[in-house]
Amino acid sequence: MRAALRLLIAVSVLALVGCGHETERQPLPPAAEPSTAPPVSITPPGRVLALPKGSAPEGIAVARHAGIFAVALRNPDRLALVDIRKHAVRIVPIPGRARHLSVASSAGPLLVPAEDTNRLLQVALPSGRVISSTQLPKQPHNVTVVGKNYWVDDELAGAVSVVRP
Repeated sequence: MRAALRLLIAVSVLALVGCGHETERQPLPPAAEPSTAPPVSITPPGRVLALPKGSAPEGIAVARHAGIFAVALRNPDRLALVDIRKHAVRIVPIPGRARHLSVASSAGPLLVPAEDTNRLLQVALPSGRVISSTQLPKQPHNVTVVGKNYWVDDELAGAVSVVRP
């Protein structure tokens, strides 16, 4: 009797465990994006420099020795080059939409992955002139300097490109 009861319990446990099934993997949700900041209700400390209204600022990079910080703007695509010493803002057009910016060294050039044109732009500082444009796979998103090369993540190509200046 005890052996039959043990057998019944063992078969029941195996049946319950065996009834489980592997579920299909669900696709991952899209990556989180930062929220929109609320309007400023008080004057912030320090010096405030105005950018063109509706310009949708994106990335920022600082080239200390050039005395410039750059801000990627949209609508239309361009850069705001800010002279750190004079607090002067100069707007220059660029051929593509940038999200993230980087500098090759503290003097430049400014590295601009232009997502919609699939190019890595090198922009001279402080002039703002495009000095090089390299074709890349689909949607270059971000760039960093490793050694003497520029490593660009090509967001929609699922790849990383290495650009030699």
